[in-house]
Amino acid sequence: MIIGNESKVIGLYEAYGYRFVGCIADYESEYIDAGVVRKVITKIAIIDQKTGETIYKETLGNRVIFFETFEKHCDDILYYLRKNTFDMIDLENFINKLVKNELTLFSHNIKIQKRKDAEEKTFSERIEKAKEQENKLLSLVYDKKYEIYFGKRLYILEFESEKEKQYWNKLENAGKDHVIERIHNESTTGINIIFESDYSYFGNTCNMVKSGLESAIEFLNSYEEETDNIDQELMNTIVTYMDDETREQVHFELAPCRPEKFLKRYLELDSDFAELLYNEFGIGV
Repeated sequence: MIIGNESKVIGLYEAYGYRFVGCIADYESEYIDAGVVRKVITKIAIIDQKTGETIYKETLGNRVIFFETFEKHCDDILYYLRKNTFDMIDLENFINKLVKNELTLFSHNIKIQKRKDAEEKTFSERIEKAKEQENKLLSLVYDKKYEIYFGKRLYILEFESEKEKQYWNKLENAGKDHVIERIHNESTTGINIIFESDYSYFGNTCNMVKSGLESAIEFLNSYEEETDNIDQELMNTIVTYMDDETREQVHFELAPCRPEKFLKRYLELDSDFAELLYNEFGIGV
């Protein structure tokens, strides 16, 4: 039984370009929970906020919608309207089911759809971010006259001469993978890997497992050849004097990195090595 009717139309809820408005009243049941007063909706309308058009309205009379029921499902209804084509029959069905509190399964399915849409949006944003990072990285590589290779991992390569660069550019991917393997096993190819990182991008399933783009950009932004007076050949000689276990620890922590950074970290773990480094090679780090 309605015991107090609010004739003023007020906003009830809005989202996704639509708005519920209506009238609220106090309601007390004569049979269930006697004496308990609950808020109900006695008039309801849906407005398209883009056009200002009232696309549905109804005076419910004694067919009230309990406000707690409305709060459970109002967002899901408007979400459905945004995502789907609908007509007046659909709108009438929604209101009738609100009156009867029969939208539990509908809301369950909408929540599944919301999660799916949110996941797709997040994934699309990650792809767009990766594309932006890739373009930025390609620009940095071009400016610094390096080459980038997206193979089993992400590689930034440095060439000792134009001859090696031309040779590399003529290779198919299988040949480039073979050269990468050789570089890891020997230092006589004329091609140096200055950076590498895990990288799995798009693929047949558009699955981005891990992108090394951000770390590659950070590396190139801080990579300054002019401050690095230790070339790879000299570094290969220096490492033969190092303790194997300590060297492997530093490699695990930092590789790939510049020789100076590697040596600084090594000296943090083995400070006595600084004397040998200076006496044998004239290097102070």
